[in-house]
Amino acid sequence: MRTLRVISVIAAVVACSAGCGDGEEPARDEPREPPQADSAVAGELVVTPASAEAGEAIAIVVENTGEVPLLYGLANEVERRVDGSWEDAAGDVFGERRAVPQIGLIVQPGERAGPDYGQVSDRITLPSDLESGAYRVRKHIRAQRGTGSTTLQATFTVSDPAVDPRR
Repeated sequence: MRTLRVISVIAAVVACSAGCGDGEEPARDEPREPPQADSAVAGELVVTPASAEAGEAIAIVVENTGEVPLLYGLANEVERRVDGSWEDAAGDVFGERRAVPQIGLIVQPGERAGPDYGQVSDRITLPSDLESGAYRVRKHIRAQRGTGSTTLQATFTVSDPAVDPRR
């Protein structure tokens, strides 16, 4: 089994993702710069199966193709392709309420992690009435140390459940 560190995020990592430290907001005349993509921060998101039926679950795996350890969580965005553009589909996929365990996950360079992390997993159960079509999962990642970050994405398709002719 590849080395995978799972860090429980209690308050420290959550606080660090928001700025880590003194809790002071930048002065109004000093705009906060968003994290920039860094060539050392690179990865691939893998969704299996790539074609699923409504009602099935998909698994999310993160592969680190960069040069530094990556930090990420279980939160995923889901979008659906509509008329040539991507639209938010979180409400259709997750419903109104979605609890996501607040943990930090780390994958080392050259390694893959997921979908199972001890007692939690990075899987999405698709609703049985989900509209068929093209979808994608997006996951934000960042360097474990430093400021580099990026968003990984992977597409999958959803089809209507097969009709059993014996019914």
